[in-house]
Amino acid sequence: MKTKLILFLLLSATLEAQVMCDKSQLCPVSGGGGTPAYSQANTCPGSNGTSTTFSANCAYSSNVTSGNEIAVYAYTGSAVPTSWTTPTKQSGTATVGTFTLQGTCPTTASTLHECLWTAPITGTGSLTIHVSISYSVSTSSDIGGMVAEVNNVTQTVDTVSAYGSSNSCTSCVGSTLTTGGANRIVLTFVANDVTTISSSSPFTAHTFAADANGIFLAVGSFQQASAGLYSPTWTITGSGAQANVSVAIF
Repeated sequence: MKTKLILFLLLSATLEAQVMCDKSQLCPVSGGGGTPAYSQANTCPGSNGTSTTFSANCAYSSNVTSGNEIAVYAYTGSAVPTSWTTPTKQSGTATVGTFTLQGTCPTTASTLHECLWTAPITGTGSLTIHVSISYSVSTSSDIGGMVAEVNNVTQTVDTVSAYGSSNSCTSCVGSTLTTGGANRIVLTFVANDVTTISSSSPFTAHTFAADANGIFLAVGSFQQASAGLYSPTWTITGSGAQANVSVAIF
């Protein structure tokens, strides 16, 4: 009888551990179950002109799916923003977790400035994301960007590269990162003011035509099977400004 009681208590404790998560611990996240993969991406039509605030609404062309992770990339021109506003859900039936800023957005003068956030999808549905920047005084500037979704993940960011920019490159080398484990999906966001990128390596480039600000955008996806260095490269026909950042998710 005593043995049966001990077994019952052990089983009860095991079941409780599976359904409860102490606040001092990291709780398991649903999702995964396969190889992390690129799902979809789209651009964010933005605003330009002279103002203290610029914003863009980024709509996913298809429903996002619960358990997946999204990435939100935004850029602006040479005027350094006073602040970047954390993205918010503008509209849609999907539900989204907390947005996390990846890395430190550049605050020094350059041709293009950029910022990247990620967030977990907690409920399936349509989704439009709102991003914005502000200036302390009225400034001539613009904003635009991209949104992407990845699937078969545990909604965890492994690492992010430095934010990279160049005032002139044709054979462009992006910022590198080193993954800490196997089976990561790496997203590389690229913005430039010349033309669509080509000859991308090792990532597959999902490219878009120039937006209203004359910026050509692309998001690259690469399934990195083993932990190690990721070093993206691409070509721009004609010398021009570019900015990039990569993030590894699993």
